[in-house]
Formats: sequence, structure tokens, C-alpha cells
Amino acid sequence: MRTKEFLICVIVIEIFTLALIFVFYNSLPLIYNKNLPLVNESNLIEEIIFDDYWYRWENISTNETMRWMPKKASIYIFSQDNDTVKLNFTLTPYKEGPLKIFVNDKIFIDTYLNTSSSISIESIDIVKGMNKITIEGECKVPALIENSTDNRCLSFALTNFRR
Repeated sequence: MRTKEFLICVIVIEIFTLALIFVFYNSLPLIYNKNLPLVNESNLIEEIIFDDYWYRWENISTNETMRWMPKKASIYIFSQDNDTVKLNFTLTPYKEGPLKIFVNDKIFIDTYLNTSSSISIESIDIVKGMNKITIEGECKVPALIENSTDNRCLSFALTNFRR
């Protein structure tokens, strides 16, 4: 008889827990993308989020950092209004190749960069809510093409990133 009472208690606790999760989850205005953490929209003010495809920030010098990306990576920007944002950054290719930048799935830049060139972005038109900037290019693995132990697939280095 004790086992039966125990099981009933466990079931009641599980149902109560699920009900609390359901109420809490549905009470928040959330933005969700499989590459992003859950973000509570009411707490965002001009938030910038890099998706999980970007590699970690690396120090180039005392006061400058860079971040490599593979073939494709995105930056998400939340805005309270339709606006033109001053988003400054430079993209430099690891090896020459095509570069495409999309803003909210619309082509923004379609060009070809050689290794001695870079491209700087200074302003982007965004809409109210979450905006997605996707950068695409060809990536190469340094360990396969030069004397390196770097096994990452690199396409562009992002530097001078400022909002």
C-alpha cells in the first residue's frame, strides 16, 4: 500500500511541476531561434547576439580583437524601431573568395574579396524586432594548406566591431 501512495504523490508532483513550467513559459514574450538562446524581448534594448557558429574572440593586439567565422554565421540585432543602425565592422578573408551578406534574408552585399582586401560595413537598415545579418563565404582549413595546427574552417575575420 505504501508504494501505491508514493507513486500517486510522485505523479501529482510531476503534474504540478509541468503545469508551473507551462504557465511560466507561456507568460513570457520570447524570441526563439535554434541558434540562439531564449531571449526575453521585453528586456532587450538594441541587443546584439552572435550565433553559435562564430569562433571565440581572439586578441590581435592590446586593444584590438577579432573573431573568425566558418562558411556561414549570423549576427542578430534587436531594435525597438525601424532604424538605420551604425554597426561598424570589417571583414577580412582568410583566402580569396566570394562574400555574401544578407540582412533579414535579403541580399545586402555580393562581392569577391582577395586576401589583401577587406570590406567595412558602416550602417545597416533594420526593422522593429529581431534582425538577422548572415555572412557567407568559402572556408579553408589552415592545417591542410599551410604549416599550421589550426583545424578550424576559416572564411572571414571580423574586426573593428563597434555599435
